Amino acid sequence: MKFFHVYDERYYDGLVKNNLINEDTGYKLMNVFRMPEDKHFNAVAAKGGRLHSLIKENKNPFYIDRIAGGTRYYKFNYDKELIREYSELLGKWFLGFQLHESGTNRCVNDWGKILAETGSKGPYDIELLNKLFFVEGENSFYGSSIRKTSLLEQGNPEEYAPFTYPETEEELFADFERLYTARMADVDGHIVTADSLFLLTKLQDELGIKSFMPEVGFQIEQTRVAASVAR
Repeated sequence: MKFFHVYDERYYDGLVKNNLINEDTGYKLMNVFRMPEDKHFNAVAAKGGRLHSLIKENKNPFYIDRIAGGTRYYKFNYDKELIREYSELLGKWFLGFQLHESGTNRCVNDWGKILAETGSKGPYDIELLNKLFFVEGENSFYGSSIRKTSLLEQGNPEEYAPFTYPETEEELFADFERLYTARMADVDGHIVTADSLFLLTKLQDELGIKSFMPEVGFQIEQTRVAASVAR
């Protein structure tokens, strides 16, 4: 069993002093829109840095939380060469970038907001969606940010504008395929899913996603099913 510690250089020595770093240690790096640039993947995980050196020496499992889901979406320019470096170092133990609750976020949160705000099933005017769902520097439950971020959780407004609200099973799966293909392209294909209510493991596997993580908690329906499917 591997235990993933959130990596923060300020507290790492404390983990060592308390004997919490061992052969079963993995690292998780937080990576969300409101964090400063020097705390993001490209900087913290850079070649030659402390985290990179630890992982290179000890071959610790590693993943990044997150690329999208459960918070505002922001399209970072991830260093693809650096991503490939970790993939070559760790193989299957580089789990990649967490894609969080993609199904519920896409269907309920994002499409639900678009329908409610526009009263239309699309296609949409890009400028209208940008006006409705892009904000900059606004304080909210998710924290303040100097960045212009999407109020949608699985993509920028422009990614939804050309399409219509999926009403059939065929349209729904086509929409999910667009989502997974786009997010995989952002990180050179290295995604670890964290799903709960919507379980799309078969489609994700067919598209080349290699790692699956169920979200576990008392509020999650069918947790045992999600864990079984991920296994």
